[in-house]
Amino acid sequence: MVKKKFVVLFLTGLFISVSKAEQTVDVYNSIINQNIAGNGQGDKGKSPFGQDVTYNTLNVGNINIDSSPNIMGAFTTNNDTFLGNVLNVNGIVSSPAYIFLYGCFNSSTYSDANNNIVNIAKNTEIVNSIGTTISAAIAKGNAISNKINIFPDVSINANELLNIIAVRNTNNQGDSNLQISNNVINISENVSLKGNSINILAAAISNTGSSPVNSLYITENTITLSKNVVLDASEINIQGVKFYSQPPSVLELSNNMLTFHANKEYRVTRVGNFTNYKFYLYEGIKAGDTVLSFASGVSFDPTVTIQSLNLDGVFIDIEMTKENTISLGDSITIMHCDAGFVNFSTNSNLTIEKYSTPLFEKKSKINLNLDPSRTNIIATLLEEQLVLNERSKQYSQGRGAGIASVNQGGDLLAGRGIEELEKITGQEIVPFGAVQFGKSKYKTGSVSNISGYGVIAGIGKNVEMEEDKVFGGVFFERGGGL
Repeated sequence: MVKKKFVVLFLTGLFISVSKAEQTVDVYNSIINQNIAGNGQGDKGKSPFGQDVTYNTLNVGNINIDSSPNIMGAFTTNNDTFLGNVLNVNGIVSSPAYIFLYGCFNSSTYSDANNNIVNIAKNTEIVNSIGTTISAAIAKGNAISNKINIFPDVSINANELLNIIAVRNTNNQGDSNLQISNNVINISENVSLKGNSINILAAAISNTGSSPVNSLYITENTITLSKNVVLDASEINIQGVKFYSQPPSVLELSNNMLTFHANKEYRVTRVGNFTNYKFYLYEGIKAGDTVLSFASGVSFDPTVTIQSLNLDGVFIDIEMTKENTISLGDSITIMHCDAGFVNFSTNSNLTIEKYSTPLFEKKSKINLNLDPSRTNIIATLLEEQLVLNERSKQYSQGRGAGIASVNQGGDLLAGRGIEELEKITGQEIVPFGAVQFGKSKYKTGSVSNISGYGVIAGIGKNVEMEEDKVFGGVFFERGGGL
């Protein structure tokens, strides 16, 4: 697509270039003192905001933000659907006030928000004296497949409040059947997050007003924290969803996941509203350690601050990387909750990979239990065994199919090929050939079904001798799968 430049705007040392349809705005080495977005500029709500809320991109880097404006991939006050808008942040971003970084933003009217992204580039540094909020989507409608990517070696120092929220829903129009699904927060290795209070939320619901949302489905959302992430705050909340208002009468939470790549112990304030917990244990986690420790679970009621973590229907998955040195018989505490756990069961993956090769893998069976105080979920390695790597089936099946094809070619030559050669009479050199089609089934760990063909063509000669005759010839063979 050829883009035509049509607007050039100067704002307090700020240069903005805008392209119509799939617009891009670049803001570098500048002071920003008003709201800007990939689909427009100026104070929010003023022209040309609200035009083209799909596939806009705002790139910012090395900027100083004054008076707390909104920095947005796209903005509108219309009843439009945000789609594919991107905010890219890099370099140094500083402010004496608040920093607001949004993939898309509409808090006025109903808008769906799908596939909007905030990217915080590698080595970016965000510093300010009050607070920072990063969100892929602020909208009143459905929100699907929005994403925040915080790449390696990023440093965010919010001093007071740091919010990292994939989706914030502010519906106050009494709508029903809203979907908040497949939204993602990825926090990469060596990221440092600091503030007085940190919220890492897949979804935040603040349906205030006279007509809050009636039914809400929050499913398949994921938060991933990689190795060496620094969480430095007096209060840290990691939640699949946080309600800032009372939840709707119909609420479904399913398959929301917290993925934790741990090479050290972590202590936070609240964890909850996930149905899946996935732990990767690296070197640095040793026998007796507590991987994730927190004071309280999470209640749907925003007025409740201390809550046991409800594990009803929760799936806990543990994978130990080969760098880890935990030995047979060792125990670790996967999760500790000061307020305790309720409805614990062993609805968990009870094997963890310790070592693998292309053909075999070493697995340890573990016992996952709740201790008598009901505050610790303890994993103990019970036994190790060497088992066939499931991935080896691809190798064995492919190898078996290849050998079978070669054997079928040999059978064609030794069978039909020789029979045709024996039909030669006289002393002349004559052509001969044979064709074969067929289906075969081989057991190669599972079953390999092979359909193929084979062709032999050549020339041969019958040499008469005193007591017998000898056949000789040359040929070529061709075969393949069907």
